[in-house]
Formats: sequence, C-alpha cells, structure tokens
Amino acid sequence: MLTSQIAILQALLVFLRLVFDVLTFASCGKCIYLSSTVEKCGDNNILSQKWSKRLNATGTMLESLNSLILVTMIFNWRKFHFKNYCFAILRLGHFWVWLLLNFANILSQLMVDTVHGKNKQGIINYGGAGLIMEFFLLTFLSCAINFISKETYDAWVEEHCPRNVAKQRYFSYLYIGVLTAYFVRNFGLFLYDTALVAMSISLINGETPPKQTKDWDSVILVLMCAFRGSFVKFYFAKLFQGQELPRVSDYLNK
Repeated sequence: MLTSQIAILQALLVFLRLVFDVLTFASCGKCIYLSSTVEKCGDNNILSQKWSKRLNATGTMLESLNSLILVTMIFNWRKFHFKNYCFAILRLGHFWVWLLLNFANILSQLMVDTVHGKNKQGIINYGGAGLIMEFFLLTFLSCAINFISKETYDAWVEEHCPRNVAKQRYFSYLYIGVLTAYFVRNFGLFLYDTALVAMSISLINGETPPKQTKDWDSVILVLMCAFRGSFVKFYFAKLFQGQELPRVSDYLNK
C-alpha cells in the first residue's frame, strides 16, 4: 500500500517537475535571446524578476525533494546493500568526477554572481543554496542508480505485482518518466549554460565583458556545462539500458 502511494507521489512530482522545467526553459530562452542571464534579465523576461526567482527556486526545490525521496527509498530497499554501496562508489569513476564538479559548483555559488547568483551584499541566495543541494543529492542518486539494472527493477515489480499487468506497466512507465525528467532538466540547463559560455567569450554589442568577471565566469560556466553534460549523458544512456536488441548477424545472414 505504501509503495503504491509513493509511486503516485512520484508520478505527481515528475509531472510538476516537467511543468516547471518547461517554464524555466522558456524564461532562459527569452533571456538568452536578449543576451542576458535570467538573474539580470529584469522586466524583459517572460515573468517579472520576482516571479522568475520564485520559479527557479521552486523548480530546484522540487528536483531536490524528488532526489531525496528516491535516495531514501533506494537506501532502504531490501535488495540494495548500503554498506556495499559506500565502498563501491569509491571505485566508480563517475563519482569522483561528480564530486570534483560539486566542489566547482559550490565555488561558483560563493564567488561568481552571474552564474546563479548572490545578493547585493555578496551573500549566497536561496537559489544558489538550493542548487548546491540539488547537485549533491543528484550525485549520490545517480551513483545509486548506476548499480541498479533495469532487469533488477523489472524483477522487483513482478515480485510485488504478480499477475497484475496494469500495475507492472504503470511502474515501467514511471521508471521511464523519472529518468526522462532528470534528462530533460539537465539537458535544458546544459543548453542554457552553454549559451552563457558562448556569450561570455564573444563580443556583445561590440564590447568585451569586464576583465575581472570574464575569466572567472567563463571558467566556472565551462565546469557547470561539464557537470550538466555528464548527467545528460548518464540519464540518456540509462533510458536505453535493458532493451532486448535483435542480433545483427541474423539479419546479415538473410
């Protein structure tokens, strides 16, 4: 019963995340068109600056909440051995890359005000703190998902929903929906960060960005692109895992 309730909650979160992501991407696209960041787009944005900040903060909160729920469920899953996981991630190349990029993300929130923002007093804002939490949880969630094959998940669904084809299909679609939601968000923000990199190294309105901000912004934006891009690659590949592919040699022999 509890599993079904969590599955319904997870489906609702997937839907809400996709809605907020679409709104966020629309806002980012408008600001990029105006050669500006979302934080500095002002009233030229689709939404006012106040509502734009709320949109970004809510989207980040939903993403973090979803990751926290999934991490908690996986770590308490009977088939998942948490102690083995703690030792296994130390041998996982993805983990060390993501850990280093997490430190780069924290650095960007503390030092650079054009990536995701500090307030006028130089203090990190709620959006920046939420983004740090989002990446932190996403790192450990992705490492956990890395050890769970699609076959293991399908076997668990069949074990808990025997002879219930409708529920099995629901959980199968939910699995794809969760992975798709993570892919869509990271892909969209990867494109946004890539556009900011292009803006930071190009001439805008015939003038070069100030020297003191150009170097830091460009370097850290590149690291942010690498961070988002690594998650895009991971979740895109995960979506295609566990498929039964035809034997190519059979077709070649015909």
